[in-house]
Amino acid sequence: YEIMANAADFTLPPEKMLPIFIGSVFDAFLKNQELMRIVMWMILEADSIDFARTHGGFQTVIEFGKPYLQQHIESGNIKNIDIDIVLMTIRAIFVFMLSENHSHIQSFGKDFSDSEHAARVKKSILQSIMSMLGLKLQE
Repeated sequence: YEIMANAADFTLPPEKMLPIFIGSVFDAFLKNQELMRIVMWMILEADSIDFARTHGGFQTVIEFGKPYLQQHIESGNIKNIDIDIVLMTIRAIFVFMLSENHSHIQSFGKDFSDSEHAARVKKSILQSIMSMLGLKLQE
């Protein structure tokens, strides 16, 4: 979670900050894919664990992200969105995409150890998130 906080430069406009931030988060989770499997487990077992405490690390990013997104909605830099739903969707994209290694092998014949496949998935995640916000990914 420290990586997420360090990657966020909220002084930048969203079309610049988000690719850096999302890319850093993707890279960090890619280095430790087991962490995503643990997060998936926590989600599945939310009723039997202290979900608020164990999942609280994501709350830090949400607390930083919500005011940032709200500010850019109000200034017209990003489209009017339901911030809570978009943040939950972003979390779901990361958790599912990075915890489903076997699905990648079955669907693509590759997993994240293939750098081209990892780059393809990273770009797709970036494009999806930017699209949700009404932004284009600058190449």
